[in-house]
Order: sequence, then structure tokens, then C-alpha cells
Amino acid sequence: MTNVIPLPFQGDLIDYLKLNGHSFDWLWRDGEAFVAVRPICEAMGIAWQAQHRKLTSPESPVNCRVMMTVGSDGKQREMVCMAFLDVMFWITNIHPSKVGPEAREAFRRTREE
Repeated sequence: MTNVIPLPFQGDLIDYLKLNGHSFDWLWRDGEAFVAVRPICEAMGIAWQAQHRKLTSPESPVNCRVMMTVGSDGKQREMVCMAFLDVMFWITNIHPSKVGPEAREAFRRTREE
């Protein structure tokens, strides 16, 4: 089940989504949804540093941006974010063996959806 709670944030809108027991913030800016990448990496049990290098490299097929948003601790932070469609593309290109064993089943379900 997905719960969405919109909150105003400096002229933008942040939606907090709860998916499979984890919360992710989706920042709506200029009519497009952006997702902070690091919390997704942590929930899937994949190495954030390696994904950060891949996603921010010039050869990356996805477009990442550093955006000001609110972290899980409630403080404003700059976070590496990508558009929702890019997140779906990125997730489909992660091999299940790279995902932590505790998150593998949820990862497979997400990819199938």
C-alpha cells in the first residue's frame, strides 16, 4: 500500500511514499517527480558509492541532479535525485545479485511492476 502525504517545501511539494515498509521522498518540481537516490540504494542493500559513481558519470543514461530537499532526519540537505522515469530505468538495470538478500524479493516485485 502506498501512502502519499503532500507537504509544501520552498514552493515545491514533497510527497512521502511508503513502499514495502520503507519511506522515500518524491520531490515535485516544475511538474515533474524527482526521487532521492541514496535512500533507495540503502533500502535495496546496494552500495551507494558505486551507484553514485555510475549515475553521475558522463556515460550514464540517466539524468541526475543535486537538489535541496529534506532528509530522513528532517534537515535540509542536498541530495542526488533523478526523475521518476529514470528511477524505473535504473532499477530495471540493476542485477538482482547486487541487491541485499533481505530486499531481493521486494526488488523483484518492484521490477515486475
